[in-house]
Amino acid sequence: MTTVTVLTAVVGILAALAVRAILPGRQIMGFFGSAVAGTIGGLAAAYGGRAAGWYKLGDALAFVAAVVGAILLTALVSRFFR
Repeated sequence: MTTVTVLTAVVGILAALAVRAILPGRQIMGFFGSAVAGTIGGLAAAYGGRAAGWYKLGDALAFVAAVVGAILLTALVSRFFR
């Protein structure tokens, strides 16, 4: 694993925790579920954008995409499993 991949995963976890704090009401997903959803969302957004040619891995836009991907996937999963 590269340093960028590890940092993207950490960003995904932190973004997932932020989503848990922002979303109202009781949430069925626990800490581990949120962390996994955030990590997958962050990595998918970062590597998906790179594969599409939108940016290079390690660019600032890749970081923003990782945060947005983590937030979106965590929010969607938590809403879907209500």
